[in-house]
Order: sequence, then structure tokens, then C-alpha cells
Amino acid sequence: MTFLYPNFLWFLSLASVPVVLHLISRIRLKRVNFSSLFFLKDVKRERFSWLRLKEILLLIFRTLLILFLFLALARPQFQGSILPTKRQAHVAIIVDDSYSMGYGNRFRIAQEQARRIINQLSKDSELMILNTSGRSGLNQSVSGTAMVLDEPVIYSGKNLKLALNLIDQLKVSYFSQDLTKSLLQAQTSLENSSFTNKEIFIITDLQRRAFIPVLTNFQVKFPTYIIDVGDRSENCAINSVLLTERFPQPSRPGKIRAKIKNYGNNPVFQKVVLNLNGKTEEKQLKIAAEEEKAVIFETEIGAKGEYFGQVAIEPDSLTTDDQRYFVFSLPDKIRVLLVYTQSADIFYLERALRPESRSADLSEDKSSNNFDIVITDGRGFRQKNLVNFDVVGIINPSDFTGSDWHRLEYYRQKGGKIFITLGSEPKDKTGLERFCDYELTMKLPGFVTIEKPNLNHPIFEVFAGIDLATAKFFQWSKLRPKQVKILASFSDGSPFLMESEDRSIIIASSAFSLDVTDIVLKPSFLPLIQRIFFYLAKGDIKNEYEIGSTIVTEVPTVGLVKVKTPKEEYSVMPEIVGNQRVVKLKNVNQPGIYRIGNKPLAVNVDSAESDLTRVREGDLERVGFKIQKGSVAGATDLTSLFLYLAFLALVLEMVFLLV
Repeated sequence: MTFLYPNFLWFLSLASVPVVLHLISRIRLKRVNFSSLFFLKDVKRERFSWLRLKEILLLIFRTLLILFLFLALARPQFQGSILPTKRQAHVAIIVDDSYSMGYGNRFRIAQEQARRIINQLSKDSELMILNTSGRSGLNQSVSGTAMVLDEPVIYSGKNLKLALNLIDQLKVSYFSQDLTKSLLQAQTSLENSSFTNKEIFIITDLQRRAFIPVLTNFQVKFPTYIIDVGDRSENCAINSVLLTERFPQPSRPGKIRAKIKNYGNNPVFQKVVLNLNGKTEEKQLKIAAEEEKAVIFETEIGAKGEYFGQVAIEPDSLTTDDQRYFVFSLPDKIRVLLVYTQSADIFYLERALRPESRSADLSEDKSSNNFDIVITDGRGFRQKNLVNFDVVGIINPSDFTGSDWHRLEYYRQKGGKIFITLGSEPKDKTGLERFCDYELTMKLPGFVTIEKPNLNHPIFEVFAGIDLATAKFFQWSKLRPKQVKILASFSDGSPFLMESEDRSIIIASSAFSLDVTDIVLKPSFLPLIQRIFFYLAKGDIKNEYEIGSTIVTEVPTVGLVKVKTPKEEYSVMPEIVGNQRVVKLKNVNQPGIYRIGNKPLAVNVDSAESDLTRVREGDLERVGFKIQKGSVAGATDLTSLFLYLAFLALVLEMVFLLV
């Protein structure tokens, strides 16, 4: 037997009060000689025996009244179904429907436990059913349910038969857990309830990652039971699929790299299969316990086009994370406009973007080049239609006017991307004021070098292990950054490369000419410049979304757009957002390859849910949760029984007082 409010058990000591009072009253009795006792000798002895018995019975009933009353207040629970009494309560049942519950038969057991709890309630009880994914998880809308997208409430009401039907319809989702949101909503509902008995049941596999925020930020206000339907588990999962080269080219192709994690306690042998555009490739690897290992396939990707498919491992007890979908879009040539003030400032930049061009004709097109470059001065810039270019490079804008900066800002607002290198001090700094304050142009006998590059950024990730400090800068602009991200700094502490918060502008505080820096002669210069323009034009070429995301993609066509999901195919009318036509797919709920028009996209599950490490029960009990195993029989609430017994003791006491 367990108690929901064991603190009331301390009051059981009050049951000794009637006994103490009885003993005190007997001690105070005194023998007194009374002359008329002679007349009482005929009184029957049975009368005195009855009085003594009555006194003892009253003492017993008063003691039991106090015992039963405080036992009832302590809310006793009997683990078993020997007394299968119906009880009246307001109960919230939270069913974990994250994809880790698809391991073995966990979700089926969870449904059985939910039905057991409902069957113990009386018809006047109030019931709320919630899940952890925040999605309905039902086959269809059912009258009387509260199914709001992104809300964990599945049902709220008193129709227990309907609630049982909804439990039967629940399915494991592809989402990860959001237990905190469900718990907060359950507690809020119970706080507004007029019921005396209020309880929360969480049916889950005790996944540690889901309980970490609960243990730190959640305060238990009502009796909250955790029904454990999990156990120790072995699981392998594909956590990511990437390209070895973020911006692959025909001259520098990339290979597909998949990371597989063994979350179990035993080593495993895995066959990993790549399915790329209908062609397959296999790899074998051994993964130690709790090890993550990368496998690189031999297939190379460098030519422009769309590459999509999946990487899969052999199915285990949790199949949802045994495959991961990918889409890589290698763009056509990137259209670049380079605007210069002095022709010397553009020489090395143009060679970095068009390294294979040996012709003096700057307009010559090389099929192996990745950039389609147009070069002009400030006067030509004012005549160009900027929307025809993916990236506009402003090289040393010392002669830029306010109207030039305004035109460039309009281009940025329409989705354009901008690269600015600062040489001489600009006469007009209007376009820089939002991102930085220009202090002065530094030109000293010494030099500065590049320090602290952000190696996690797509531009610099290939420079891990490469010493960029070998390049010297003899002239640079001293800037005070505002609302930007510093990608790399100079050795004097001033920023070298900055990125705007919306990732539309990158500013370099130095020009790239030989009289300013020798980086133009270093091997790192070409990949640095190319990656800056690749990043601005296309960002990350990996088109991947997570379950629950809203996909927003621009479409060039007018009229209906075909949408193909893993389940169905249909047509939608694009929305007009600014000057763009976009298609939105809200809250995608199934992994796979999607196609909007001619654009493929990949949707995958949250890889963090694959970690089945369990939270320690002691940590849960310390914050007020009570643990039950899903295999044990249900608990019977004995509160009503003890209240009835207390009332019976009171009635018997009153009866004997009147006799």
C-alpha cells in the first residue's frame, strides 16, 4: 500500500488522544464513603458491566474515527485490483507517442495502460488525454475531441467510452517528445478543476532527453504518476548525411558521408546502403558500443543538378531512424556582378572566381567555370538591372553615393546577396551604418594577420588545420561592428570578415590587391573567395527539413504547382509574398522525399530521439514523480473506503452515546 499524501500519516498519533483522556479520567476517580450505599446493593451487577463495555466501545470508535479520517486524507493506494472500485476524479493522461515508443511493443502497452486508467474512473469523472508530439495522431476527426494542431490535447470531457475509442486510434508519430508542454497544459487544466481528486499519468519509456528540461524547470503540483513501459534497449540510427565538400564542383567533387551511431551497449556489424538517384552502393562497418562512425561512399558529386535518395541500415527494433533521406542541389552558374573603383582592385578577385580563364577577354565563358561574371565600374553599376545577378560584389566603394547605397539596399530587400570589400575610406558611408561604424583606414609599417576564423561556418569549415595567419595585411579598415556576426578577426582585434544577421551581406575590412595584402598569392585565397560567393548565392546546398517544420520554397511558374509527398500528390496555388510566389507546406509529419514543382526536398526525423538512454528513477522521485511499471496491476484508491469507515465509526459512537 502506498500513500499520495504521506505527510498526513503524522497525524495518526492523534488517535492516542481518546486513550490518554480515558486513562486520565480513571486516575482522577476517588473512593468516597457514602452512608446510603446500603440502598444500592440490590442494583444488578449487569448494569455496571454494560457501562464499562459501553465506555470501552466508545473509546474504540473515537480512536478508529481519527485513524480512518487521517488515513483517508493520506490517500492510500493499493497496488492491485482486489478492490476494483470506481472512483471519481479529474485525471490527465499523457501518452508518449514519439517515435522511440515504436520500439518493440511499447506503444501497445501504453494504450493498454491508458485504457486501464480510464476503466477505473466513475462516469462522473473528468478526463483529459494528451500526447507528447503535439499532434492529434488520430485517423480522423472525432466529435467531442479537442484536436488543435500543435496542441497536445487529444480529448477533454466526461465521455469515457469516446475516450477509450480515441486511445485505440492513437498511433506512434514521427515526432520527438515535448513532455514539458504537455505537463504544463495538464497542470493548468487541473488547477482550474473543482474536483477533489486530481491526478496526472504519464505513460512513457523514460527517455532521458525528454525529462532533462522537466527535472530542471517543472514543479509537480498534483499527484503525478509515471508508468514505465520501456526497458534497456539496443538501437542503431543514421544521424546525418552530408557531402564531404559543401560546395562541390567538377574540379573538386564531393562524396556522400553518413554518420551512424550505435546507442547500445554491444558492438554491431552494419550494412549501410546508399540509394542515389536509383543506383545503390553498399558499405560494411563495425560500430563499437556507444560509438558514432562515419562511412564515406565512393560515388562522386560535382556536376550541376539535383541528387536525392536515402542512406539505410539493416532494420532493428526501432525502424524509424534506420534510414535518412537527402537532397543535394548543385546550382547552375552563379551570376556575379563585380563593381570596382580602380581596376587593380578587381584583378585577383576576378581570377579567383574564374581561375581557368586564360583569355584576356573577361566575357569569355568557360563551361567548367562555376561563375558567370560581369565586371563594371560605378557608372556601369547605375545602369545594370541588379535583379539579374545572384551576388553583387562592391569592391572598394570609395566613390559610392547615397543613391548607390539606396539602390543596393533595395536589391538586398528583394532577396539579393552582397559582398563588400573596403579599401580607401568611403566618401558616403550610408550603406555601412547599419552594420558597422567606420573609424579609420589603418596603414602602418607593420602588418596584421587573420585570427579566430569561425571554423563552424560554411565558409571556413574547410580551413580546419590550415594556418591562415601566414597571410599579411598591410592596409585595412578599422571597423566597429553592429548587428553582425564576426566570421574572422585581425590580430589587432578588429573584424576581418563580418556577416549580417539575415546572411545577405558579407563585409571584408580589406581590399584584395597585391599592394594591400599577400593573401592573393596564398593557396587559401581561391577557396576563400569562391566559398564566400557560393555561400552568398546558395547558402547550404543541402535541402533538408525536420519533421514538424514548415517548408517554404519559391516557385517560378504561374498557376497551380504540383506537390508530391510520400503519401499523396496534389496541386496548390502559390501564395504571393512580396514579389515572390511561394508554396508553403505546414507541419510536415512524415519523413521522405518531397517535391514542390521541380524542386526535391528531404524531410527527416529528429535524430536526438534515437538515443534511448533512460532517466534515473531516483531523479524523478526526488522532484515528486511516482514511478509505476507498465506490467504491474493497476492501483486501487482506498480513500473512499476509509472515509466510509470513518463515517461508520462516527455513527456508531453517536448511537452508543444515545443508548
